[in-house]
Amino acid sequence: MSRRALAAIAAAAVLLAGLWAVMRSGPPAVRGPGSAPSSPPPSPAAARPSAISRATATPALPSIRIEESRIRGADPAGRVQWELRATGLQVDADREEVRLTGVEGTFLEKGKPAVTFIAPRALFAMQTRDIILTGGVRARAGDDRSVEAREIRYLAARRVLIASGGVRLMQERMIVRADRLESDVALRRTRLTGHITVTIRE
Repeated sequence: MSRRALAAIAAAAVLLAGLWAVMRSGPPAVRGPGSAPSSPPPSPAAARPSAISRATATPALPSIRIEESRIRGADPAGRVQWELRATGLQVDADREEVRLTGVEGTFLEKGKPAVTFIAPRALFAMQTRDIILTGGVRARAGDDRSVEAREIRYLAARRVLIASGGVRLMQERMIVRADRLESDVALRRTRLTGHITVTIRE
């Protein structure tokens, strides 16, 4: 082989080695005059937010749940007017409501229990202080007066109870059925309306 052929082979080998080095390193960064060298790109692990950063970026906390709790309502003088006990309690801060399940409670008059009641569910409105008992409610005042209804509302501003849906008032030997009942919290003064029927027990 002539010297010219050997020189051509050597030059080709140097050229190929140079091209391989460029392909491995990638294209050079283009910098203008006076610009600082660019930093290397972040690794995929660094680009992903950490668990801590994701937690701190959460926009709002979920609703609070407290089990086996109770809440009370009092007048401006601090006298307790009602008490709710529940197996489950959930606070909805956005709606300003407290939802309860497995409810037992008491309405008080002059500091003494006036009516006791049980209901599957209840809702307490923080703005109005009203209470809505639902799911089939049973309320009792003493030994001789009781009310059953699908729903009973306590209106705090008027201190009255309003029962609706299959209302049944039982007092001594009398059973009165109606669509709606309005009463004081002791079930002493009641007004019934809508499809009223009266049954006298023997």
